[in-house]
Amino acid sequence: MTLVYATVPVIMVAYLLHLFYKMEEVSVWLKCWLIIVAVATLTGSMWLIYLAIIFVGMNLIPKDRDSRIFYFIALLCTLPKLPFQIPFPGINYIVTMEFQVATSLVLLLPIYIQLWREGVTKSLLDKLVFVFVFYCMVMDFRNDTSITQTMRGVVIYFLTQWLLYWPIANNRGDLKKFLQGFFLVGTALAFEAIVEWGVVWKTYVTIIQHIDAVTIPRNQMAYYFRGLGLRISSSWLGPIPFGMFMSSIAVIAVYMHQIGFRKHWTRFGFAGAALAATLFTDSRGALLVFIVSMYASLYFLKANKGWKTTFKVLTVLGVIVVLTNLDTFYKIDTSGTFQYRADLITYSMDAFHSAPIFGDVHFRENPVLIANMTQGQGIVDIVNHYLKVLLQYGLIGLGLYVTIWIVTIASVAKRASLLQSLGDDRYQAGALLVSLLVGIAVVIYTTSLMGYLQEYIFILMALASAYLKNTADVTSAAGAPSGAQPHMKTAG
Repeated sequence: MTLVYATVPVIMVAYLLHLFYKMEEVSVWLKCWLIIVAVATLTGSMWLIYLAIIFVGMNLIPKDRDSRIFYFIALLCTLPKLPFQIPFPGINYIVTMEFQVATSLVLLLPIYIQLWREGVTKSLLDKLVFVFVFYCMVMDFRNDTSITQTMRGVVIYFLTQWLLYWPIANNRGDLKKFLQGFFLVGTALAFEAIVEWGVVWKTYVTIIQHIDAVTIPRNQMAYYFRGLGLRISSSWLGPIPFGMFMSSIAVIAVYMHQIGFRKHWTRFGFAGAALAATLFTDSRGALLVFIVSMYASLYFLKANKGWKTTFKVLTVLGVIVVLTNLDTFYKIDTSGTFQYRADLITYSMDAFHSAPIFGDVHFRENPVLIANMTQGQGIVDIVNHYLKVLLQYGLIGLGLYVTIWIVTIASVAKRASLLQSLGDDRYQAGALLVSLLVGIAVVIYTTSLMGYLQEYIFILMALASAYLKNTADVTSAAGAPSGAQPHMKTAG
């Protein structure tokens, strides 16, 4: 039945996209998806899964750079991460291989080698990301106990972060097409989540109806059995990051006519499916991603500077109002979610002051944190990614990380605004990218990077870097004489 739940909704999505949007890549993507999922569900062998990834990468996916990056994105969440320790004689294991790492080795590593041979120069954003990754890698060496472990750390950081970022950041393809890749995999997961959640929900409703003295109403089942859909609980290892991704997919669906799809009413159906999957996770933070992203998209509602200035002023006033009324949120929230996050910051200050500059890789062992924030599972859940970076890598690490976010969002927003003012339709993909980045940047203040969330963020930042490089010609066009016409492109 798992194979049915994991394939039938995907086949339906592929059919709908082919029927209404004539998406050429659907057939190849569907073959790759079905082969990998079928091998995983029918054999249960990691080595056969790796062989399946190699097979589809070498035989089904085109060899050009743009296609390999597109299918890497579109296949990113085909399976759970599946961490598997690769054995080696005399050593416990060489590296912990995960699904997206195996996929990137097949699809992205050849691109990385080509770029290395070409000697591609790094942009400001590329340099910031590289310095941050390198800094985190060096700081994590404090936890190493041997040369083997140190070398393993170097390999892991390369495979899980830099290899993921650099090939995508230097693609010369259409950003709209890569956002379509996110839409493709996200919509497939949304339909799967709906089907699987519905099956689980009906199963538990049936059980409860036959147990005496149980008074849980049917419409509350989603709360009591949150996240029991197969994709919600396994592919993303938690409902909150999965819901955040689904909210992003809903935003892409709303604006899918701006990234190369023809304008059609079915986009509201796809957006509704993604939002339904979000609601099934019962995560308010995930829903907040959609709200914040949609609000950020209004920045590009008009091209004139007057509207953009007004938007900035209203946003600042809105943030001030929220910050000055936090006590109201604490009182309204009966579950204690807001209070837990406020207490987490308070009780983390002891760990921060013990190593403020470089952080402490063992910050979770801080006695104040353990005494006050340990949950029933026996862990201290750091549900604030910025706080985690601060505690683990200090002010230097947090400064680098926040700078990357600010430079990424500000640079893309500025470039997209310039393109919009010139009437260049390449602004549309940039505007959507800014909306997605802002939504995630805000909400990771309230959650940790579980599941594929870190990979999703790195890919978004890499696409931002590529967008800036591929639209650099607009700067010379904007500085042309008043009678000159800027060079127009339809690529994203």
